Amino acid sequence: MDIDSAKINKSKIKKSAHKIQGNDLIAEYYNQLYEETGFAEKRAEAVKGCLKWWDIDYYRLQKVKDILRVNLCRDKFCPNCQNLISKRRYLKYKPELDKLLNEFSLWHVVFTVPNCTAISLIGTIKTMYAKFVYVVQYLQGKRKVKGLDFMRYNFKGAIRSLEITIKAKNKNEYEFHPHFHCIFVLKKGFREERKYINDYSFDGRKKSRYFTDFEILLQKSWYLFYNGEKLTKQRFDDLEQGYSVIADRVNGNYKEIFKYAVKGLYDPRTGSFEYPYEVFKALYPVLHRRKVIQGYGILNKFKFDESDEEEFDGLYTEIITELKKIEEPFFQAIRLQDLLKEFDEREEIQYISRNSLHKNMLEN
Repeated sequence: MDIDSAKINKSKIKKSAHKIQGNDLIAEYYNQLYEETGFAEKRAEAVKGCLKWWDIDYYRLQKVKDILRVNLCRDKFCPNCQNLISKRRYLKYKPELDKLLNEFSLWHVVFTVPNCTAISLIGTIKTMYAKFVYVVQYLQGKRKVKGLDFMRYNFKGAIRSLEITIKAKNKNEYEFHPHFHCIFVLKKGFREERKYINDYSFDGRKKSRYFTDFEILLQKSWYLFYNGEKLTKQRFDDLEQGYSVIADRVNGNYKEIFKYAVKGLYDPRTGSFEYPYEVFKALYPVLHRRKVIQGYGILNKFKFDESDEEEFDGLYTEIITELKKIEEPFFQAIRLQDLLKEFDEREEIQYISRNSLHKNMLEN
């Protein structure tokens, strides 16, 4: 019985406990949102209770505790849940993307638009989502424009992931920077000369990069799509520059695609939420029920939700069967604070779970 493959990393549980320290403030924000709007009635309770209770089967003679269930809130503002979900996505889909490297080139492409205010944030995001479809359709050849060749890149598919960063303009005013991190699947060996300079070539006063024909094509067409203009060869040529779009080759690192949507919300030292209620209130309607990550083309078949552990159920069942040959487990419902205390005081106990088996097998 390979019980080690299902062991839980205790230090990671402690890190998760640290991450939810700011959840009480998020719960307060949800309560305030409900009082003002009537939305999200039960979210405060769920966020506040995240990770607090653990259902466990305890095999006392063998000193093994099998964690059956943890009450996770899965809220888009919970740093622990979003970290967990993003890691599971990455572990599940990295092998699939690695396979594509045998036949295609994979590129990390970032689409940006100008920063916006809290009032205009939801409209900005809606426009970005609607207009990104045009980028895909032109690359697929479903839409065409005379004089511009989108098809020469042999585009096969993409993953599009939303990220929003926040910048404080002054004490009570914030700007939002929404952008898409994408993986593009293009023809094998694709490479172009970097030869163009524009405003996006500079990092401060320092020139940081030249752009390729592919990047310029995306920059100008993205600008026209987003602003509701018709894409023609004449308008494309007349446009001095578009919006920032950068493309870099991917060499097996896809973490930017699978991380959670809002960056820098929490102080990593304290776990506290970094921004006032007004920022939370602006972000809530943007993220609520929104599909943050989406596949297109050959990647449309993937469901970028939490990892599916079914393929490892046989191994997990084998471990549990062996444990039950010796004894039946005793059920416990343990509070997080008691579990953490037990980690320190009872080092002889081994903790296992189906989720850990899944994660450990994928990482090895």
